[in-house]
Amino acid sequence: MTLTSIDYMSALLQAQRAVGEKISASVKDVLDECVRAACALVQADCAVIYTIRAVPLQVGSRIRREYDTETISAYPPEVVGSASVPGSTGGIVRWVLRSEGDVRVVEDVRTSPRLPNGIILSQSSFIKEQHIAAFVGLRMGTLEDTPPESEDTPEKALAVLFVNWRTPHNVTRGEEDTLRLFAAYAHIALTDARRLQHIHLIKRESKAFERLFSTLYQQNGDEIDLERTIEDTLRQAKSETGSPYIFLTLKEPLGYWVKYMLTGALGVEREERIVDEIVRRTLLDAEKDVSEVEEASGLRWLGVPVIVAGNRQAALCIEADSSESRRLNQRATLLRLARQWSVVLQQHDYPRALIELREIAKELSGNFELKALLESVVRRAARAMRSVDVITLYYVRSDKAKARPHLGYQLGVRAAENQRSDHVDEMVLYLYHSGVEQHCTGRGDDRHLVENDFCRHEGIRASAGFPLKNGGARFGCMFFNYRMEHVFHDEEMNLLRLFAERAAIAIQSAESFRVLQRERESLDREQRRLKTVNKIAQAISRERQPDQVFRAILSGVKDEVPQADNLCIVERDPETHDLLISPVNLEFYHVDQPPPEGQPLRVSTASGRQGIAGLAITEQKTKRYNDVEKAAGSYIGVIGSTNAQIAVPIKDVAGIQAALVLESNRRNAFNREDEKLLEMVANHAAIAIRTAAEYYAQQQREAQQWRMDFGVLAAGLVHDLTPFVGSLGMVMQDLRERYPDTQGDLENLERMAARVRTVSARLETFITERGFVPQPVAINVLLHRALDLARPFQRYTIKVELKGDCLESEIDVDEWWIAMVLKNLLTNAYTAIPSEREGHVVIRALSQQPYVLIYVEDNGCGIERERWEQIFELGDTNQKHGIHGIGLYYSRELAKKHHGWLQVAESTPGQGACLLLRLPQKLRE
Repeated sequence: MTLTSIDYMSALLQAQRAVGEKISASVKDVLDECVRAACALVQADCAVIYTIRAVPLQVGSRIRREYDTETISAYPPEVVGSASVPGSTGGIVRWVLRSEGDVRVVEDVRTSPRLPNGIILSQSSFIKEQHIAAFVGLRMGTLEDTPPESEDTPEKALAVLFVNWRTPHNVTRGEEDTLRLFAAYAHIALTDARRLQHIHLIKRESKAFERLFSTLYQQNGDEIDLERTIEDTLRQAKSETGSPYIFLTLKEPLGYWVKYMLTGALGVEREERIVDEIVRRTLLDAEKDVSEVEEASGLRWLGVPVIVAGNRQAALCIEADSSESRRLNQRATLLRLARQWSVVLQQHDYPRALIELREIAKELSGNFELKALLESVVRRAARAMRSVDVITLYYVRSDKAKARPHLGYQLGVRAAENQRSDHVDEMVLYLYHSGVEQHCTGRGDDRHLVENDFCRHEGIRASAGFPLKNGGARFGCMFFNYRMEHVFHDEEMNLLRLFAERAAIAIQSAESFRVLQRERESLDREQRRLKTVNKIAQAISRERQPDQVFRAILSGVKDEVPQADNLCIVERDPETHDLLISPVNLEFYHVDQPPPEGQPLRVSTASGRQGIAGLAITEQKTKRYNDVEKAAGSYIGVIGSTNAQIAVPIKDVAGIQAALVLESNRRNAFNREDEKLLEMVANHAAIAIRTAAEYYAQQQREAQQWRMDFGVLAAGLVHDLTPFVGSLGMVMQDLRERYPDTQGDLENLERMAARVRTVSARLETFITERGFVPQPVAINVLLHRALDLARPFQRYTIKVELKGDCLESEIDVDEWWIAMVLKNLLTNAYTAIPSEREGHVVIRALSQQPYVLIYVEDNGCGIERERWEQIFELGDTNQKHGIHGIGLYYSRELAKKHHGWLQVAESTPGQGACLLLRLPQKLRE
């Protein structure tokens, strides 16, 4: 059974809906549905889709295209076995990819010429294994010579669809158009499915990323009870020295000193500077192991420094005995206790630093706010490093050579000029860009790191600076500063380095999380867009009339973009370039001065203003005005309340000139997210509008075909009735003379004959007057249509040949009527050739301005010279049966209707005849 174009359009709509339902499943499901639907559309035997990946080459900007073997889809499924190992993409697939159009049609592989690359289609392994005799290859997507940002992105989806038959197949225009529309829709569906799959992949990766942070450095540890140890030490010192007053002054970070005194119970006093003279001398006099101070009152004090890794971090002091011998014993006891305390501090401080590092790691697992993380790193580093007085941390948002560090957090700063967030010293820039850690003890000439304004204002004498790096990326720098000379031993440097590394990780984590959050938010928005677009696409794919499609698009967009007060689809007249808004749009687009009811709104662009819609159509780019007053040079105001606009071009495979326009009464109503949504809707809208337009046009063509067929039937009836009606009068007169007694019956017969004459006249008027619609048509198209109409009458022994110098030219005619005239000439030529003779019919189209001459020449029985004009008379025929075309009489009448002429150009009885149809190239009014 032969399918009509209406059947193709209905099947196409069903196929689009079926494919659209698979978008949310997987890319493979979409591809499997595409090949199944493609076979069903055109009753093909099998179909295969190959997806192509673009892989950038290492040298230059060229790319290599290769198959994605994991997504090859075929229908029926068993065909995959033959298609799973495709040949090089330089073969048949490349032939389809590099075609000027988007489709290649091969109706018989046996007779198909060798491809430009030397491949013989019939020798293809897949074609031989599956016994393929004919196929259509369609490119899904566009070729680009530049490599994509990555190997495979959703926006670069490229595939080739092969629809195959196992017998030679004459691919009709309807089949080719249907497959082209389906391939365009399938490409959009494939892109959407890949984008959705990409979203799911990113979400899975983001969850794994968060799990990684949540499990980093989950360790446990115990901290020494320092105050309990201090109490024990002071009690031991009191017992061994017999001193009435004993205290320990301990250096804390950021310039603080804590004084522990053994009174009745352990008391703690915090001071920001050293008050006791004995403490000052003990810590600052590096030349003495024991310091001694005698007050004016005669009271004596002994002080011993507690040295950890070469740095004085505490002072153990007692009220000394007046006896010299007893003071010597006290000195020895204090020195021993100081050495013991040095070990205690080391055992306390190093684990405490590790605990602080562990706590930083815990915070990294659950907090990604940058400022909070930087503050935590600095504060914990200060608590861990007893000697440090000032810590400053600088960060950058990205790893770029010209990035400038910003102050992230600082502790211990006293000078007001150093507390500004924009303060960045030259040493900071040097350390960040050099990427090399620096330190100076403050002794001798080793002062390069502290010779800057910051250190001078803060009284810094020693410093260690570390660039913040992780995995080769730079994130800032961190400084540990000391107001006393300081010796940096290896263990301490390793700890400082670890805190700097944690700071780098903190910045990287916060930055990565920030990027991840943006990406997740973007993915969530895109997923919502996909759902929205899919809902709108499902709605518009059910409509078959252009107005219904327009209404469905605008209704769906209005629901999803509620800030749009007015919206419409603007079309551009290709001849006048005027902008047109059809009546159905005016349900959603309330203009200040509406056109008459049922009429479109026409906006002239003759003044040079194209409006936002005209610009979007011309440039094929989305346009957005947040404030129409700033677009005064191009704005066309048909709605006075409009303040913001957005227009998205509707791109179609046939190049439709239209744009989707939204307007709002408030400024800044639309954003980039609205653009992305509307661009995706526009892709589906283009296919839906094109499909509906094709469906509607096909309905009109079939209605016109029905009228033409009815006219042919009417012409045949007139052709057969005319001789009968013409002779009926003479028959009636003879009957009256022979049978005078039958006058009543003859009168009834006369009335019936009159009615037959009336019907015949009306049919003749219909043939020559009704349905006359002249329009430009290519001559070769006209001739091929006539050949198709006459093919049922062509014997296989008759060969037809087309010649001429104007086959590609256009002529103004009613295509259907002139095709019927030529069909009549061809059928007459076919029937004039004796069955035992090898037939040869030549159609020759020649230009003879201002006319086109169409000759139909055969090698049949010919026409006698005296009958050259007689054959065009009404009622003349050589046929033995009724209803046989429209007759030469009506053929000449239709030629005259076109201001042309039909005649016998030449004929030799027994050898053939040549008829000439002369038509003006431009039909006169």
